[in-house]
Formats: sequence, structure tokens, C-alpha cells
Amino acid sequence: MAASARDEAERALHEAEQKAAAAAATARRLRYSIAIILAAVLVAAIAVWFAFGYQRQSASRAEQLAASSKQALSRNHFTRAQQFLEDDHGHDALAYLAAACRENPKNSVAASRLFALLTQRNWLLPLSDPLRVKATAIHRRNHLQ
Repeated sequence: MAASARDEAERALHEAEQKAAAAAATARRLRYSIAIILAAVLVAAIAVWFAFGYQRQSASRAEQLAASSKQALSRNHFTRAQQFLEDDHGHDALAYLAAACRENPKNSVAASRLFALLTQRNWLLPLSDPLRVKATAIHRRNHLQ
């Protein structure tokens, strides 16, 4: 009986060692799985961070391009107004100067020229409503000279 109890104890010890080894292997797989998941989350977080940075940079660049194009359009309107003033077309120049100031309110040259144009000339207002004509226009004044 002593031999059988000893065999039983060895078998129990062997089973306990196998269970411990299986538990250690399971814990090791769990740690590897957690490490892989954490690495994937970290990579995803870094990718999102770079994507937001790129989007913010793109938005900033788009705003700069929009401001630059508004300044260029304002300069173009101002140049056209100067041409109209040289040709003594004050009403057209007034419209282009107003557009130049509308596109770029910081354009102080256009604003001062607009102010000077408004204060140095008499701008007559119509006394009646505009005439309603049912016919189509057959002639258009062309300012591209």
C-alpha cells in the first residue's frame, strides 16, 4: 500500500505540475495577447494623431491660400478701378473699389481711394424708380479698350 500511495502522490504531483505548466502557458499567451492589443491601440492612436495634425495643417494651408486669393482679387479690382478712373468712368470705378474693399477690408489703399472718390465727386441719386423696359437690350457698353 505504501507503494500505491506513493504512486498516487507522484501522479497527483505530476498532474499539479501539468496544471501549473498549463496555467503558466495560458498566462503567457494572455500577456502576449494584451501586449499585441496595446501595441495595436498605440499604433492606431499615433496614426490618428498624425492624421489630425495633417488635417489641421491642410486646413491652415487652405486658409492661407484663400486669404492670398482674396488679396489678389482685391488688387485686381483696385487695378480695374484705376483704369476706369483714368477713362473717367467714375461709377464703374466706384463699383470696383467697393468690391476691392469687400474682398480685402485691410486694403487701406483701396479704402482711401474709395473714400477720396466718394468725397471729391457729386454722386447724384435718381429721383424716380428705374424705367421698366420690356424689350431686350440690343447694345452693351464695352469697357475693355
